[in-house]
Amino acid sequence: MLETVDFYREILDNLYDGIFFVDTDGCITYWNKGADSLTGYKSSDVLGRNYCEIFKPLDKHGNHLCENDACPI
Repeated sequence: MLETVDFYREILDNLYDGIFFVDTDGCITYWNKGADSLTGYKSSDVLGRNYCEIFKPLDKHGNHLCENDACPI
């Protein structure tokens, strides 16, 4: 099973697309190299932090979604 996880992690790490995973609390648990390139953040900067701290999602009126219990995730 560990070999399978490593195989898929290797694929994700070599994509140009930014991919990140969050847990049920919105904390970032995985951040690939594509996300490094697109955002300027390194995985060591974001792992364990809530994605709202990094992306600050807004609604169409400019309201912070994570502050209004309207979290998009």
